[in-house]
Amino acid sequence: LQLALDRIEETPEVQFLTLRGAGPKAFCAGVEVGIHRPETAPAMLETFHGLLRRMLDLECISIAGVHGLALGGGCELAVFCDYVFATETARLGQPEINVGCFPPVAAALFPRLMGSKQALDFIAGGEPLRARQALEYGLVTRVVADDALDASIEALLEQLKKKSAAVLQVTRRAVLLEQREAFLKALESCEKLYVDDLLKLDDAAEGIEAFIAKRQPNWQHR
Repeated sequence: LQLALDRIEETPEVQFLTLRGAGPKAFCAGVEVGIHRPETAPAMLETFHGLLRRMLDLECISIAGVHGLALGGGCELAVFCDYVFATETARLGQPEINVGCFPPVAAALFPRLMGSKQALDFIAGGEPLRARQALEYGLVTRVVADDALDASIEALLEQLKKKSAAVLQVTRRAVLLEQREAFLKALESCEKLYVDDLLKLDDAAEGIEAFIAKRQPNWQHR
Protein backbone atom coordinates (compact mmCIF):
# COMPACT_ATOMS: atom_id res chain seq x y z
CA LEU A 1 0.00 0.00 0.00
CA GLN A 2 2.81 2.40 0.79
CA LEU A 3 4.33 1.69 -2.64
CA ALA A 4 0.97 2.31 -4.30
CA LEU A 5 0.70 5.65 -2.52
CA ASP A 6 4.23 6.49 -3.69
CA ARG A 7 3.10 5.98 -7.28
CA ILE A 8 -0.02 8.08 -6.76
CA GLU A 9 1.96 10.94 -5.24
CA GLU A 10 4.31 10.82 -8.23
CA THR A 11 1.36 10.87 -10.65
CA PRO A 12 -0.84 13.86 -9.80
CA GLU A 13 -3.34 13.10 -12.57
CA VAL A 14 -4.53 9.97 -10.72
CA GLN A 15 -8.10 10.73 -9.60
CA PHE A 16 -9.17 7.52 -7.86
CA LEU A 17 -7.74 4.85 -5.56
CA THR A 18 -9.72 1.61 -5.33
CA LEU A 19 -8.90 -0.95 -2.62
CA ARG A 20 -10.05 -4.58 -2.98
CA GLY A 21 -9.22 -7.83 -1.27
CA ALA A 22 -7.18 -10.21 -3.42
CA GLY A 23 -8.88 -13.46 -2.42
CA PRO A 24 -12.46 -14.71 -2.11
CA LYS A 25 -12.63 -14.81 1.71
CA ALA A 26 -11.93 -11.27 2.85
CA PHE A 27 -11.25 -7.65 2.07
CA CYS A 28 -8.63 -7.74 4.84
CA ALA A 29 -8.47 -9.72 8.08
CA GLY A 30 -6.30 -7.14 9.83
CA VAL A 31 -2.84 -7.10 11.37
CA GLU A 32 -1.15 -10.30 12.56
CA VAL A 33 -2.21 -10.65 16.21
CA GLY A 34 1.30 -11.35 17.47
CA ILE A 35 2.46 -7.93 16.27
CA HIS A 36 0.27 -6.38 18.98
CA ARG A 37 2.85 -7.44 21.59
CA PRO A 38 4.36 -4.49 23.51
CA GLU A 39 7.74 -4.80 21.80
CA THR A 40 6.30 -4.55 18.26
CA ALA A 41 2.98 -2.71 18.64
CA PRO A 42 4.36 0.87 18.61
CA ALA A 43 6.13 0.34 15.28
CA MET A 44 3.03 -1.33 13.86
CA LEU A 45 0.87 1.63 14.88
CA GLU A 46 3.35 4.09 13.41
CA THR A 47 3.37 2.25 10.08
CA PHE A 48 -0.37 1.66 9.77
CA HIS A 49 -1.44 5.06 11.03
CA GLY A 50 1.19 6.70 8.84
CA LEU A 51 -0.43 5.00 5.86
CA LEU A 52 -3.84 6.42 6.76
CA ARG A 53 -2.41 9.88 7.32
CA ARG A 54 -0.92 9.71 3.83
CA MET A 55 -4.28 8.65 2.38
CA LEU A 56 -5.95 11.58 4.09
CA ASP A 57 -3.57 13.96 2.34
CA LEU A 58 -4.11 12.48 -1.12
CA GLU A 59 -5.94 14.57 -3.70
CA CYS A 60 -7.63 11.49 -5.18
CA ILE A 61 -10.87 9.87 -4.01
CA SER A 62 -10.49 6.48 -2.29
CA ILE A 63 -13.01 3.66 -2.70
CA ALA A 64 -13.09 0.42 -0.69
CA GLY A 65 -14.80 -2.62 -2.17
CA VAL A 66 -15.56 -4.92 0.77
CA HIS A 67 -16.49 -8.58 0.37
CA GLY A 68 -16.28 -11.31 2.98
CA LEU A 69 -14.56 -10.16 6.16
CA ALA A 70 -13.10 -6.77 7.01
CA LEU A 71 -11.69 -7.13 10.50
CA GLY A 72 -9.46 -5.09 12.78
CA GLY A 73 -7.14 -2.89 10.77
CA GLY A 74 -8.92 -4.14 7.66
CA CYS A 75 -12.19 -2.68 8.90
CA GLU A 76 -10.46 0.57 9.84
CA LEU A 77 -8.82 0.79 6.41
CA ALA A 78 -12.09 0.20 4.59
CA VAL A 79 -14.15 2.66 6.62
CA PHE A 80 -11.39 5.25 6.33
CA CYS A 81 -11.90 5.39 2.55
CA ASP A 82 -14.09 8.11 1.05
CA TYR A 83 -16.53 5.56 -0.36
CA VAL A 84 -17.22 2.11 1.11
CA PHE A 85 -19.07 -0.42 -1.03
CA ALA A 86 -19.95 -3.65 0.78
CA THR A 87 -21.59 -6.81 -0.50
CA GLU A 88 -24.69 -8.19 1.19
CA THR A 89 -22.70 -10.98 2.84
CA ALA A 90 -19.79 -8.78 3.97
CA ARG A 91 -18.98 -8.49 7.68
CA LEU A 92 -17.16 -5.59 9.31
CA GLY A 93 -15.72 -6.01 12.78
CA GLN A 94 -13.28 -4.77 15.40
CA PRO A 95 -12.42 -7.89 17.46
CA GLU A 96 -9.41 -6.34 19.22
CA ILE A 97 -11.21 -6.20 22.59
CA ASN A 98 -11.30 -10.01 22.62
CA VAL A 99 -7.49 -10.16 22.69
CA GLY A 100 -6.98 -7.37 25.21
CA CYS A 101 -6.55 -4.41 22.82
CA PHE A 102 -8.55 -1.58 21.32
CA PRO A 103 -8.47 -0.19 17.75
CA PRO A 104 -7.08 3.38 17.85
CA VAL A 105 -8.32 4.41 14.39
CA ALA A 106 -11.82 3.12 15.07
CA ALA A 107 -11.84 4.83 18.49
CA ALA A 108 -10.82 8.12 16.87
CA LEU A 109 -13.06 7.94 13.78
CA PHE A 110 -16.16 5.84 14.41
CA PRO A 111 -17.83 8.04 17.08
CA ARG A 112 -18.02 10.78 14.45
CA LEU A 113 -19.69 8.42 11.98
CA MET A 114 -22.07 6.40 14.16
CA GLY A 115 -22.26 8.30 17.46
CA SER A 116 -20.30 7.60 20.62
CA LYS A 117 -22.82 5.16 22.12
CA GLN A 118 -23.02 2.95 19.05
CA ALA A 119 -19.26 3.18 18.54
CA LEU A 120 -18.59 2.03 22.10
CA ASP A 121 -21.10 -0.79 21.74
CA PHE A 122 -19.48 -1.92 18.48
CA ILE A 123 -15.85 -1.65 19.65
CA ALA A 124 -16.40 -2.99 23.18
CA GLY A 125 -18.64 -5.81 21.98
CA GLY A 126 -16.11 -7.16 19.49
CA GLU A 127 -18.78 -8.74 17.26
CA PRO A 128 -18.88 -8.07 13.49
CA LEU A 129 -21.68 -6.13 11.85
CA ARG A 130 -23.59 -7.28 8.81
CA ALA A 131 -23.30 -4.96 5.82
CA ARG A 132 -26.83 -3.57 6.16
CA GLN A 133 -26.30 -2.71 9.82
CA ALA A 134 -22.96 -1.10 9.01
CA LEU A 135 -24.81 0.98 6.38
CA GLU A 136 -27.35 2.11 8.99
CA TYR A 137 -24.52 3.10 11.32
CA GLY A 138 -22.77 5.19 8.67
CA LEU A 139 -19.70 2.97 8.24
CA VAL A 140 -20.68 1.93 4.70
CA THR A 141 -21.74 4.07 1.74
CA ARG A 142 -23.65 1.46 -0.27
CA VAL A 143 -24.57 -2.23 0.04
CA VAL A 144 -24.67 -4.17 -3.23
CA ALA A 145 -25.34 -7.73 -4.34
CA ASP A 146 -22.46 -10.15 -3.91
CA ASP A 147 -21.96 -10.43 -7.67
CA ALA A 148 -22.31 -6.69 -8.33
CA LEU A 149 -19.36 -5.22 -6.42
CA ASP A 150 -17.08 -4.58 -9.39
CA ALA A 151 -19.91 -3.26 -11.57
CA SER A 152 -21.16 -0.97 -8.80
CA ILE A 153 -17.73 0.55 -8.25
CA GLU A 154 -17.25 0.96 -11.99
CA ALA A 155 -20.61 2.75 -12.24
CA LEU A 156 -19.52 5.17 -9.52
CA LEU A 157 -16.22 5.80 -11.29
CA GLU A 158 -18.01 6.51 -14.56
CA GLN A 159 -20.31 8.95 -12.77
CA LEU A 160 -17.44 10.79 -11.04
CA LYS A 161 -15.29 10.90 -14.18
CA LYS A 162 -17.94 13.10 -15.78
CA LYS A 163 -17.25 15.78 -13.16
CA SER A 164 -14.43 18.29 -13.12
CA ALA A 165 -11.44 16.59 -11.49
CA ALA A 166 -10.28 19.90 -10.01
CA VAL A 167 -13.70 20.66 -8.55
CA LEU A 168 -13.94 17.15 -7.09
CA GLN A 169 -10.59 17.61 -5.36
CA VAL A 170 -11.63 20.90 -3.78
CA THR A 171 -15.03 19.46 -2.81
CA ARG A 172 -13.46 16.47 -1.07
CA ARG A 173 -11.08 18.80 0.73
CA ALA A 174 -14.00 20.94 1.90
CA VAL A 175 -16.10 17.99 3.10
CA LEU A 176 -13.19 16.48 5.05
CA LEU A 177 -11.84 19.77 6.39
CA GLU A 178 -13.32 19.72 9.89
CA GLN A 179 -13.22 15.93 10.21
CA ARG A 180 -9.56 15.83 9.16
CA GLU A 181 -8.32 18.04 11.97
CA ALA A 182 -10.55 16.39 14.58
CA PHE A 183 -9.51 12.91 13.48
CA LEU A 184 -5.78 13.65 13.50
CA LYS A 185 -6.00 15.12 16.98
CA ALA A 186 -8.09 12.21 18.28
CA LEU A 187 -5.80 9.62 16.67
CA GLU A 188 -2.75 11.15 18.31
CA SER A 189 -4.48 10.94 21.70
CA CYS A 190 -5.57 7.33 21.06
CA GLU A 191 -2.02 6.36 20.10
CA LYS A 192 -0.76 7.79 23.37
CA LEU A 193 -3.42 5.89 25.34
CA TYR A 194 -2.51 2.68 23.54
CA VAL A 195 1.24 2.94 24.10
CA ASP A 196 1.33 4.61 27.52
CA ASP A 197 -1.65 2.94 29.18
CA LEU A 198 -2.92 -0.15 27.35
CA LEU A 199 0.43 -1.81 26.65
CA LYS A 200 1.36 -1.59 30.34
CA LEU A 201 -1.64 -3.68 31.39
CA ASP A 202 -1.13 -7.34 32.21
CA ASP A 203 -4.42 -8.13 30.52
CA ALA A 204 -3.21 -6.68 27.23
CA ALA A 205 -0.29 -9.11 27.14
CA GLU A 206 -2.48 -11.96 28.38
CA GLY A 207 -5.03 -11.46 25.63
CA ILE A 208 -2.42 -11.71 22.89
CA GLU A 209 -0.65 -14.73 24.38
CA ALA A 210 -3.94 -16.54 24.98
CA PHE A 211 -5.00 -16.02 21.37
CA ILE A 212 -1.68 -17.31 20.03
CA ALA A 213 -1.83 -20.32 22.36
CA LYS A 214 -5.47 -20.93 21.34
CA ARG A 215 -6.78 -20.83 24.90
CA GLN A 216 -9.18 -18.68 26.88
CA PRO A 217 -7.55 -15.58 28.42
CA ASN A 218 -7.16 -15.46 32.18
CA TRP A 219 -7.95 -11.80 32.81
CA GLN A 220 -6.45 -10.32 35.95
CA HIS A 221 -9.05 -7.55 36.13
CA ARG A 222 -12.70 -8.48 35.80
